[in-house]
Amino acid sequence: DENIMKNKVSERLLEARKARNVVEKNTLQGVLSKLQNEEIALKRELKDDEAIAIIKNERKQLNEALAMAKDAGREDLVAKLESQVLLVEELLPTMLTAEDIKCLLESKGAVKGMNIGQLMGMIMKDHKSEVDGSVVKKVIDENYM
Repeated sequence: DENIMKNKVSERLLEARKARNVVEKNTLQGVLSKLQNEEIALKRELKDDEAIAIIKNERKQLNEALAMAKDAGREDLVAKLESQVLLVEELLPTMLTAEDIKCLLESKGAVKGMNIGQLMGMIMKDHKSEVDGSVVKKVIDENYM
């Protein structure tokens, strides 16, 4: 079944509706809408890695909104956005840590001075849905540049 991620979101949405959790329901409804809109645009069901990319993008947008709310001193929004970020992160598969990424790069023969694109490619080719690109870049910058 290609739609594990979409089914996971749908199941969580149903639970949130039953629990009458408005923030969770609205957040999950938004994620599900983005997944469905992408399927309509592609005229096919999403693969899990495509769904994960959309959910990661949603997390990125929520984190940006959270940073702006904090900067603006909008404490009323901060708590809501923090809970939305946590909820969206729960939907994502467990991400590799910086240490995991460093070990993978070493096992693939990465050495100081290699092209950043080559190094990113080593990880992204097989582990795109398990990593946060900004963490990969940070590991590369700290260890190989």
